[in-house]
Amino acid sequence: MKHSHAHTHMYPATHIRRMIFMEEAKKTEEIKIFVANKGGCGKTLFSLVSILHGYFEGKKVAAIDLNFENPDTATILHGIVEGSKQTEAPVVNEGTPLAYKQEKINERLYAIRPHPLYHHDFQVLTFLDQFLYTNNGKFDLILIDTGLNLANLIPTDLKGERWPRSRASPTIYMIYTWSSGLRPWEMEAFDETIEAMRAFFSPDFDKHHLIHVLNPQAFIPKSLKANLKYLYRAKYQFDGADKMVSHLKKLGKKKGTYRAVPWETFRKEILLEVRNEFWRRPLGEFYKDEVPSIWLDVMNGFLKEHEEIPTNVFFHPYVYHQVQLIVDDFIIRRGKDLEDMKDLVEPVFENYVNFHELRERGNTILFENNSPDEAAASSP
Repeated sequence: MKHSHAHTHMYPATHIRRMIFMEEAKKTEEIKIFVANKGGCGKTLFSLVSILHGYFEGKKVAAIDLNFENPDTATILHGIVEGSKQTEAPVVNEGTPLAYKQEKINERLYAIRPHPLYHHDFQVLTFLDQFLYTNNGKFDLILIDTGLNLANLIPTDLKGERWPRSRASPTIYMIYTWSSGLRPWEMEAFDETIEAMRAFFSPDFDKHHLIHVLNPQAFIPKSLKANLKYLYRAKYQFDGADKMVSHLKKLGKKKGTYRAVPWETFRKEILLEVRNEFWRRPLGEFYKDEVPSIWLDVMNGFLKEHEEIPTNVFFHPYVYHQVQLIVDDFIIRRGKDLEDMKDLVEPVFENYVNFHELRERGNTILFENNSPDEAAASSP
């Protein structure tokens, strides 16, 4: 299995002092990391929506862009301050492998990008460790946009190292496209990574800190027939993508039955079912127009069978293509402010807020019903 880094240890020896310090300090930051198996499937969009959500809730936000090839989140936020307000962003930890530039967008929002921007090979979690140490308690919400698949986020051989229990565990948003899990070696890498995360963070990490974002319409062929077919499914079929989260939110309030879905269940009953159905089709690769509908059908079947509301499975609405064009426009144009951005991505923003509220309510109920150890793991 290939990882993006070749360090022997997650933390070099020079980090021991920092780790001792962090063990002594109780952390309250909320940390979110966005990963996917392809580019162009929504990492930057979800990062931006999460930034806006946290910001308009009154939180102080650090938006970290660790997509070394296409730092779009940093580019978009940089556009807000370009012009007369623009000043050179200061370099933090200058002269070290973990140096970064910190650009002040306003009093409650900072954009973070590596310095120099390119030619880096450090690990995301190593950078996060250093960032938390340097900025102890300064931010309420830390978001990391990456260019990585889930399996590239953490090495499988951790040498017994663990994330300090006193520190907040990150929540990882894994964005799935039509091709996720279709490769047997990718599924094997997912399994290895989940086991590594359980060892490094907590045994229930995949249930409480791994969110499966189903965005099957990413990479739909741009044909009128293909898009109309999915548009019909998304808007009119029972629990179509446009209605999935809002429907589940209402159902949760009515029934109050929630479930944190472990990796093995998601893998067997959702991901593998999609893959198996895909390969049942003759010349499957040429029938990928059908895959978004397969995701919807499988997810509906899962919900009907279990009659529980998943707190860690999130369905993206059909509006992705429209909003993605807007995100591309953000990268090019300047002069947009945060309020403008929020209005322009409103469909995805509203869906994200609905899921966030669903997840908060579900975690609260799970927290109340579970054992102390399980409850501690399920708290955001």
